[in-house]
Amino acid sequence: MDLNRRIYVRKANQALLLCLLLSQIRKNKSKPNEPNNQIKPKRTMRPRRYWVREIYKQRKSQGAFNDLLKEMKEHDIQKYFNYLRMHPCTFQKLFSLVGPALAKTYCVREPISPEERLAITLRYLASGDSMMSISYAFRVAHNTVSKIIKEACDAIWDCLNQDQLLTPSEEAWLNIAEGFGER
Repeated sequence: MDLNRRIYVRKANQALLLCLLLSQIRKNKSKPNEPNNQIKPKRTMRPRRYWVREIYKQRKSQGAFNDLLKEMKEHDIQKYFNYLRMHPCTFQKLFSLVGPALAKTYCVREPISPEERLAITLRYLASGDSMMSISYAFRVAHNTVSKIIKEACDAIWDCLNQDQLLTPSEEAWLNIAEGFGER
């Protein structure tokens, strides 16, 4: 019994010493005169300059989706294909699969349509342009373009990976290996 009590007291003393040590470390960090232990002042957020920039307000009338893509779809399907790397019917088929996953609810302002989200993503994937360039063409902020592309790629993957990217069976792997062996 006496041995258990000594072990308990020793552990309690160690815990107290640890608490004192941590307390001393915290005090040293809060000393403003020491150069290595200075506390950085809290950054204040500057107010936003714009709710929506003027260039982005013209998206519905002058953006690539509502202006350029509609015109190419109606008059020059080859240019439409060159722009998105797919025909309008393929775009619609893909949209029917991923559209519900890209839809956003109306909160404060009208969201970017799921079709436009898909078009932004396909243009980015087809062209390899920078997100800033896509931003200017579609008249959407570059940080929004970044979010749209990530969400749309995730939606495309979720919808198509089971149907289009099947994991080969053992027989299929053997056939693939034979094909490589014949070369």
